[in-house]
Amino acid sequence: MPRFYQYQVSRSTRKLTLTQRVRAAEGSALRALKEKLFTHRSELILGFQEYDHNNTGTILVSEWAQVLETGLRLDLPWRTLRPHLVRLASGGRVDYQSCFEDMEPGVPQVEVTPNLADALFRYRKDIEIIFSIIDKDQSGLISIEEFRHTWHLFSAHLGIKIDNRAIDDLARSIDFNKDGSIDFNEFLEAFRVVHKLDNKDQPVNRIIGKE
Repeated sequence: MPRFYQYQVSRSTRKLTLTQRVRAAEGSALRALKEKLFTHRSELILGFQEYDHNNTGTILVSEWAQVLETGLRLDLPWRTLRPHLVRLASGGRVDYQSCFEDMEPGVPQVEVTPNLADALFRYRKDIEIIFSIIDKDQSGLISIEEFRHTWHLFSAHLGIKIDNRAIDDLARSIDFNKDGSIDFNEFLEAFRVVHKLDNKDQPVNRIIGKE
């Protein structure tokens, strides 16, 4: 059956030049690729270590690219992407552990808290299920109305009183690009932000549950 999809230019990108929009798209693609790296972290490290016979934490660029291509099954220009994904150690070898650091192109690299990254991607499927339940029309976006409807069901089940203004404010706070709807990346980001805020006062195992 045919379906209609309505799109709206984001206020944050409406006045951007073409070059700026391309850079924003590239940034989103790199973030998605970093998620892929985190998801396959264990097997990638094992692959890197097969080439790291002396346990130096470094391997050749060609070896790093081969492990990524084989492990992720993605035929990408890994050598071209290398500056955005990994650091070089002395001698031009790849510091493969830096693949799993939270880095944006052109800014200093700051290591992600392992528990946070692992928790997000370990429970990504559960978060996707929750997102799909709220997204009643399966459009890939959660509208304010869908978000409000789910919260009313949730509050009625738990006996929590919450008005529409509070629900709408919560939805708008998750809608980071302010386009009037919540996509999955924004939904996932909301879990990351809540985790970081709660982690200031609580141990990680109280947030994600002891395994």
